[in-house]
Amino acid sequence: MSESLQLAVETQIGMNWNYYIQLVEITIVIYDYLLTFDTEVERYWKQRTRFTFATTLFFVNRYLNFLGLIPAILFDFWPEFILHHMGCLALNVYHWGYIFLVSSVIDILFIIRIYAIYGCSRRIALYLSVLQFQLHLASKVIEKIDYASPLIDQVGCADIISGQQ
Repeated sequence: MSESLQLAVETQIGMNWNYYIQLVEITIVIYDYLLTFDTEVERYWKQRTRFTFATTLFFVNRYLNFLGLIPAILFDFWPEFILHHMGCLALNVYHWGYIFLVSSVIDILFIIRIYAIYGCSRRIALYLSVLQFQLHLASKVIEKIDYASPLIDQVGCADIISGQQ
């Protein structure tokens, strides 16, 4: 088998594994929503719960994750449509913005929990908020360094880890 054909086969295998893993992730998220939807209706929708900061964070965390999967599903099963209308740059900007929003909501929820555990100490809340900001900043720097690696092949909009890694 020629070297270019072997590289094409390895790339296709890498892309297939990427799609299979994403399909498993999507299936788990949808399954979790189906398992907990009746409890959500009972506790939040039927009781006409007042929208506080905590309930707003609950709904943002729950539905941002679910609705954010729609572009990923479209790209996995209908890539020509996404590439024609958005392009790789727009898809990557959406992807990283989505990750930033979801991780920020999760961080806020953790900060609130720890803040409550430590007796509503403002010092703890401030410390955790500054730490969270620094970790987000550090992760963005690490991502830029990681994606500058020559061992990652770009195929379409998908980054495929080469056999050398």
